Amino acid sequence: MKTIFQSATRIKGDATNLPVENLEAAIPFYETVMGFQVVSRKDEPHKSAILARDGIQIGLAENGGDPSQDGCFLKSTMPRQPSVN
Repeated sequence: MKTIFQSATRIKGDATNLPVENLEAAIPFYETVMGFQVVSRKDEPHKSAILARDGIQIGLAENGGDPSQDGCFLKSTMPRQPSVN
C-alpha cells in the first residue's frame, strides 16, 4: 500500500527551504524513495527546488552542509489493509 503524505510542518522556519548539502544529490532520493516530483527549480540566490506529492509541497535549499539550519517533519498515513478472517 502507498503511504499518503498529509502535511509538511516546519520545525523552526520555513518548510519550503529544507537544508541539503548538495541539491543534485538530494533530489533523486526525494523522487525515487519518497515519491515526490520536482515542480520548479532556481539557482539564485542559492540552488533550490520545490517538490510536490499528495497535494503538499516541500522545498530543498542547498546550504553546503550547515546542520544548524531549519528542517521540517512530514505527517503521513498508510491506508489500512483489509483484515483477513
